[in-house]
Amino acid sequence: MKFGVFFLMQCPEGKSHAEVYRETLEQVDAAEDMGFDSVWLTEHHFIDHTHDHWLLGGAYGICASPLAFGCAIAQRTKRVRIGQAINVLPLHHPVRIAEDAAVLDIVSEGRLDFGAGLGYRSYQFTGYGVPEQDKLGRFHESLEIVVKAWTSEAFSHEGTYYTVPPIELVPRPVQKPHPPVWVAPARFWNDEAVDFAAQHGYQILLAWASPEQLRTGRRRYEDAWRAAGHTHHMHFTVTRHAFVGPTDADAYRVAEPAVQYYYRHTAPTRPVQEFERDAWIFGSPETCVRKLADLAEVGVNNVLLWFAYGTLAHRDVLRSMERFAAQVMPEARKLAVG
Repeated sequence: MKFGVFFLMQCPEGKSHAEVYRETLEQVDAAEDMGFDSVWLTEHHFIDHTHDHWLLGGAYGICASPLAFGCAIAQRTKRVRIGQAINVLPLHHPVRIAEDAAVLDIVSEGRLDFGAGLGYRSYQFTGYGVPEQDKLGRFHESLEIVVKAWTSEAFSHEGTYYTVPPIELVPRPVQKPHPPVWVAPARFWNDEAVDFAAQHGYQILLAWASPEQLRTGRRRYEDAWRAAGHTHHMHFTVTRHAFVGPTDADAYRVAEPAVQYYYRHTAPTRPVQEFERDAWIFGSPETCVRKLADLAEVGVNNVLLWFAYGTLAHRDVLRSMERFAAQVMPEARKLAVG
């Protein structure tokens, strides 16, 4: 089992944007030093002043350009892979995305994991002037163009949403044939998206899926992956809030109020499901190992741990990461994946 650290970069009231970026970079440094396999950024835009979201205080996420921020991370790390979970493809011109991703792959010396998704917050589409109803078509066409740009000496494209005259992309990514592509199923779980990922050899990123959805989804993904004849390693990845304390009670006392900030901000855009609280990797080191064993049993082999969320203090985030790296990760790496 592999372990990454996921950063939404929430900014509650009372904290500056610059402070969130500074703390995130310090947490990235810690992840590198502590032996985590990867760090993951995500893309969000704006505060929604047309609905009630802005009344909740602060910003849901302030990483508007994960590819640009990834370049900063690449210059202060040497080992961890730099993942995108995800780039919202429908919001941007795909050639620009292909160029920026290539730059990150170069400056990181081939450590980019390129994540792509549809996006799900309506006000972000409104802010960019992109019709949200077109996002699935734009996503598929954009990803096709990005991969074509990376792998073709010269290419052109004539599609529904984009027209690209004959061009050759410069610079080109370091990784061949191209950086690994990761996709996030629409609205957090979608069988058609799982099949699409497997057929193309794309890795999959999941967030809010129940244990039974994970079990059946893993079987579906693996069957489609094998049917397509892929030989490279297949990741089956989930993202989970995490906090490791000396005891279960200590972990929940510190972290549960902070995670509720996240839920207040996400409830207007997606329903919170009953299983989610039990899915948190919260507790003592022993409890966290048991929770990871439950994920391994349903086929998860890569976990993106969400240590920094809501109002959680920077020092508490680092202590939790330290406990995970020292007391949880060595045992969890031994887990057999079902």
